[in-house]
Amino acid sequence: MQRLLQVRIIIIILWLSVTTLALIPGSEKLPEILTLSDKLNHLVAFSVLFIMTTLSKVMPQNQLFIVLFIYAWFIEIVQYFMPTRWFSALDVVADVLGVILGVGLLHLYNKSIGSKCLKN
Repeated sequence: MQRLLQVRIIIIILWLSVTTLALIPGSEKLPEILTLSDKLNHLVAFSVLFIMTTLSKVMPQNQLFIVLFIYAWFIEIVQYFMPTRWFSALDVVADVLGVILGVGLLHLYNKSIGSKCLKN
């Protein structure tokens, strides 16, 4: 029980961190540049959000996938209205790929370790 509480606290911190990083104003408005590091940041962030939230057993994976998809679009829509940020559908694609990566990593973990973390 104590471990589950710790995991849930960590995911709250993760969700708040991703939201903060996504919505803090940038130093200046730049044209859309497809950079590997930016998309990699999206991929890793959403993969970690998916894995940690799944491990916390807050909701079933199919619901979590939908929540993260809506969250990704929400962030981009808010950024559209920020003068130092910009909307990028490619960021949403990277976010979704991050969730898919999270599913794959949990599946591999479940197969190799025998954990029941995929069983919600």
